[in-house]
Amino acid sequence: MIITRDELNKIKELNKLNDSSTLLKIIQSAEEFGVIDGRKERQEANTIALRKVLTDCGLEVEGMGFGDMLYELRKTIKDSEDETSKEPKVLDVDGVEIKPGDKVYRRDEIPSLDGTFAGVVESVFADNGPRNKPWVRYKTGGWDLVEGLTHQRPETLQDVIADLDKEYVEYWGCADYSCEECPAKINGKTPCDYYKTGCTNATYKDIKRRLEAIAKRMEVMRNE
Repeated sequence: MIITRDELNKIKELNKLNDSSTLLKIIQSAEEFGVIDGRKERQEANTIALRKVLTDCGLEVEGMGFGDMLYELRKTIKDSEDETSKEPKVLDVDGVEIKPGDKVYRRDEIPSLDGTFAGVVESVFADNGPRNKPWVRYKTGGWDLVEGLTHQRPETLQDVIADLDKEYVEYWGCADYSCEECPAKINGKTPCDYYKTGCTNATYKDIKRRLEAIAKRMEVMRNE
């Protein structure tokens, strides 16, 4: 597989040379450019081809042999990986890391905006954005500060309906736990402590709470 001009353009900045697959493609490219009979001639052709590829990528390799160029490339990749690992993570309002490809939703005090789908993240930026705060750019265009984004999809009536016939152990996900180890939490409390009742009644009260929250959101949206 010969590396294409478009692929070369994508890796012209050194910080784009950040994984072993890039190194492999460059080596394969150099070898295929230099496929001719004769070991010495092929080695020379490989060296010329690899020098051209690395020069196009922005590396200073003039006068280096094939082995030295591979060493410099590996060193550049390692330095790039080390630098990338130092970059701070960009977190949503719930403390979950945002990565390219994530679907995110808006968390807003305006009811008509709260819970709406924001988009699929294309790029994530730790700083240097609007107001010098972390932000994201979407695949469909546009951007948002991450301080108003969440990965949590807002509940719908269908979500609640799907839970209506569940037994409390399935509803709360506690089948493999004792009551003292209850994994379900509402505002930091177990369902029994939050609703001050038993597990089954807590299920009914929680469904009521969820339905009321959805109804309130829909009422606000109708009135705006």
